Amino acid sequence: MLKPALNIQLPRSWPAVGRSAMLQFVSLAKYAVVYTRSWAADNPNARVRLRAERDRSLEEVGMLREGRRN
Repeated sequence: MLKPALNIQLPRSWPAVGRSAMLQFVSLAKYAVVYTRSWAADNPNARVRLRAERDRSLEEVGMLREGRRN
């Protein structure tokens, strides 16, 4: 199942530098989450791996609930 692309509506009155900075911030935050999750999934510590699996499951449940609302 493909996830929809992140759709961010920024005010048109913001200067181009501000819009660019906000989009870069969101991209960096998303990268940090993906990197951290990949590190946790490959960690030799079982507790860390289980916590990462639980977080992924909770996020999936949240997305399914959101999809059911629409």
